[in-house]
Amino acid sequence: MEALLRKSSGGFDDFVTEKYQDQIEAIFKEWTSQLLQSPQDTAALGKVMSAGFLGSSLKAGRLRAVNDASPLKVWLVNTPPEPTLGSQAFLAELRSSLATFSKLMTAIF
Repeated sequence: MEALLRKSSGGFDDFVTEKYQDQIEAIFKEWTSQLLQSPQDTAALGKVMSAGFLGSSLKAGRLRAVNDASPLKVWLVNTPPEPTLGSQAFLAELRSSLATFSKLMTAIF
């Protein structure tokens, strides 16, 4: 029975929100695939962003070392609290922040 249930689409029972979970999962799978091919590819994310999207800047407002010892370095990054970037500006900043990576080994959402 469990194998059969895994093959069914969500939203056809009393748990209607499963349908939305399936849609979000498909978006994340597409974005994962694109990021693994090219870290700067934000097309999958861009096509599902609403026209009124506002996001916070990804540029660090304040950077503080929490652990500066080798081999693992950890920083606390404080970003601006108010979302001010529209979708195109946010995506441009995201691409810029990923520009140093030629390849990602893992992208999990």
